[in-house]
Amino acid sequence: NKIPKIYFYTTACMWALYYLKETKFDVLGLFKGLLKITKIKNNNTRNKLSHQSMNYLQKVEARLWY
Repeated sequence: NKIPKIYFYTTACMWALYYLKETKFDVLGLFKGLLKITKIKNNNTRNKLSHQSMNYLQKVEARLWY
């Protein structure tokens, strides 16, 4: 059981909003950061999580927004 992609996208959006809030809406800095992220090579493999792990993350209300 992999962490659903919805968690990645919603968490990324929340961090982007947090960044904008903390930098008084530095949109240029946000786009520079996103550009750097897109240049990272995607050679990492996704590891499967057990159902127990996913249940734990939901139980402790980990940063899994959606």
